[in-house]
Amino acid sequence: MGGWDDICIAAAMTVMLVELAIIIPSVSLGAGRHVQYLDPKDNIQGLHLNFVTQPLCLIALCLTKLSVGLFLIRLTPSKRHVRIIWGVMILTVLSWLGNFRVSALTDLIFALLPIPIVRRLQMNRRTKVAIIAILSLGIFVTVCAIIKMNYLGSYGEHGDFLFDSSEITIW
Repeated sequence: MGGWDDICIAAAMTVMLVELAIIIPSVSLGAGRHVQYLDPKDNIQGLHLNFVTQPLCLIALCLTKLSVGLFLIRLTPSKRHVRIIWGVMILTVLSWLGNFRVSALTDLIFALLPIPIVRRLQMNRRTKVAIIAILSLGIFVTVCAIIKMNYLGSYGEHGDFLFDSSEITIW
């Protein structure tokens, strides 16, 4: 039977599926295209859908990070690591709205923290390397978050929100 980590990841997947169900029609309404090529009604509807998807994405990301943290807590016997993980999860929940720098930092911590945790586990070397490699994919997530931050700086600068949001959505 699954634990809270499984519940969080299932909830994240559900929220993300709802978000994707909203993103798909927003593409036909102009997401990813410049405003001057859009019908004004499509632009307005596309902006509404875009607005709805943003909090859904943040909720899904938060739930995913909580799931990783809860999974790492199940792995580690170290009280120090448990405290670090709880600190990162609390920071994630407190900053889930609008702080991508903190988000990138928590991604990096959750990518690197499994290394000392898994090294101490009693299992064969090949399994340890595989687990560390999988959990360290968070480094890729961190790079994506940093790239996304660069696009956030110019989001909506020229009033072309549906076009600007496409790069943010991709990353």
